Amino acid sequence: MSQGGTLIHNLQATYGELEINARAWEVRLGGAVIDLTRTEFEILALLASQPREVVPDEEITRQIWGDGWFGDDNNLAVHVSKLRHKLGESGSQPRYIRTVRGVGYRFEPGARHHQAADIPEPACEVLRRDPGAVDVLTDGRLRVVSVHPADTPVLGFAPGHLLGRYFGVIEQHPWDDHQSARGGIAVLISSGVREWTASHVVRRSDGSQVHADFATCLSVDDEGRLRQLHFVVVERGRTLEAADSCAKSRGRGSLIAGQRAAARLA
Repeated sequence: MSQGGTLIHNLQATYGELEINARAWEVRLGGAVIDLTRTEFEILALLASQPREVVPDEEITRQIWGDGWFGDDNNLAVHVSKLRHKLGESGSQPRYIRTVRGVGYRFEPGARHHQAADIPEPACEVLRRDPGAVDVLTDGRLRVVSVHPADTPVLGFAPGHLLGRYFGVIEQHPWDDHQSARGGIAVLISSGVREWTASHVVRRSDGSQVHADFATCLSVDDEGRLRQLHFVVVERGRTLEAADSCAKSRGRGSLIAGQRAAARLA
C-alpha cells in the first residue's frame, strides 16, 4: 500500500466469519482462505481499519495508488466489485462493504447477509451458481475488465482476447458497436431496467451454434449513467438443424449480435 499507515499493515481483526490478518497477508471467510489480489486486500484492510466510517473514493484511491495516480474513474469500483464477489456479496446485497452513493464506501463489521422475502435475488447471482457459469464484467463504456473463471472461454472467445474490448453478445439487441449499445442501454436505464434474463441460440467464435442462458445486471451511478455491466452466460449445448428455428422464434437479435461479435473479435 503506497500511503497506508502502520495500523493497516498490522491489522488483525475478526468480524463474525471474516478474519483479516494483515501481517500474514491473509483473509479467511468461514475458516476458508480467500484468494485476494494485492489491491483487493489493501482495499479491504483500509476499510476494515476504519469500521463504520465512510472512506471517500478519493482517499481510497490515494491510499492504494498514491497521490500521483491518474486513471479510469471506474477503476476503484471494478476492484471493489471483484472484492465483494469473493466475499460472497454484491452491491445490491452488501454483507461487509456498503456503498455510500456519491461519497465512498463503509465497512460494516457486524453486518449479516439478509435476503428479504419481498426482494428477489439478482438474476446474475442466481445464474452464477450454475457450475458452467462464466462471469463477464465491463466498465461503463462496455469494455470487458474481467472474466471469471479467468481460464474459461466465453462462447469460444479466450478471456485474454476479450479484455479491454467491446463484447457484442452482452445484449440480445443487434447493436453494431459499443456506442449504439451504450445508447440502447441508456434507454433501458431511463426506463428503470436494471437486469434481465434470456435464453437464445448464439454463434460461438468457431461458427457453431449453441443454446445459452444469459443474465445481465446493470450498476448505475447517482446521475443515472452506467457504471458497470455484469453479464453471466451458461452454455447449454450445441445445436444443429434446430438452431435456425429456435433462433428465429426466441433469439434472432442475439444470434445476429453473436455473429457480428465473432466477426469483430475473431
